[in-house]
Amino acid sequence: MLCYYLRYIDLHAIYEQLPAYEPGHVTPALANIPPALCDTLALYFDDLGYCLSEDIEEWRDHPALDIAALAGDLIEADIEGIEHSTGCPAPTAEDELTPHTLESLLRFASEGRSNEKDDYGALHSLLIYQYDALCSLHSSSRLDDSLALFESIASTREVMMHCHRELIGKETISRQARARAALAHRETNAHRATAIERWHAEGHQFSSMRAFARSTFRDFGVTDFMTVYNWLREARKGSNR
Repeated sequence: MLCYYLRYIDLHAIYEQLPAYEPGHVTPALANIPPALCDTLALYFDDLGYCLSEDIEEWRDHPALDIAALAGDLIEADIEGIEHSTGCPAPTAEDELTPHTLESLLRFASEGRSNEKDDYGALHSLLIYQYDALCSLHSSSRLDDSLALFESIASTREVMMHCHRELIGKETISRQARARAALAHRETNAHRATAIERWHAEGHQFSSMRAFARSTFRDFGVTDFMTVYNWLREARKGSNR
């Protein structure tokens, strides 16, 4: 699987088939998604594709596997971010979806949508994470559990739509605010470069990239170790291309 937290949905197949998928047609289904959920999830994965592409109109020109891998990374980062901010662990694809695991997943979703109510991207990933579990339950014909999860999904969707309305309602950033943002961006880039250099020099002293980020993130002007971790992960991807 291309995402540590998705136990059912085949991201590669999604992005291979999505460009030709026609909403409203029950067959053929989109990848391995249950037909009743295809139109909804096609929309969410299409939006995610736009977020991952430099050109909003041309993401479909990218290799499906590349987009799928990026999508998996983004969902992982968002779910890990929610775990970090809430202190509530999220069941992974390695966890069997038992009633106890489902209870943990529902608790994580509740904490996540409450804590990330202003972060549209995190809510979007949380919703995909929940739908993935719903697809798994559906494939096992676990109706009662599916209904409980669907209620949780409906709550997450409501919070996400409220967040979306708030974003749409905000005024365009002023020139002065844009200038401040540009300065902050330059400062962030400087911290990012320093973090990468230090990782190359001292990374061998730590058990993992994540351990390095946890230990040093405050040295780079950020308040969350995930920021440094994502910087390093992006730099590694860039060096491997």
